[in-house]
Amino acid sequence: MGQASRWNTGKYSQTYFHDRKLVLQRDKYTCTVCGYKSQRHKGEVHDLEIHHNNPKGDYSLDNLVTVCLSCHQHLTEQQAD
Repeated sequence: MGQASRWNTGKYSQTYFHDRKLVLQRDKYTCTVCGYKSQRHKGEVHDLEIHHNNPKGDYSLDNLVTVCLSCHQHLTEQQAD
């Protein structure tokens, strides 16, 4: 079973996946922090994540940005401090 299939049966909704795709497209599959550009523009993208600008904010598209895996980990660690 692929990662997306596990997510679909877990905590992520279909709306999340729809919005994730919109955010990835809006940000041109590029990390908004370091500029890393994914080569995977079709199908499942595993080298990019969606991150909240404001962690206490909602899931609106204005509050979501594309980040690479290492930047996502760094941002998440900063928010935990």
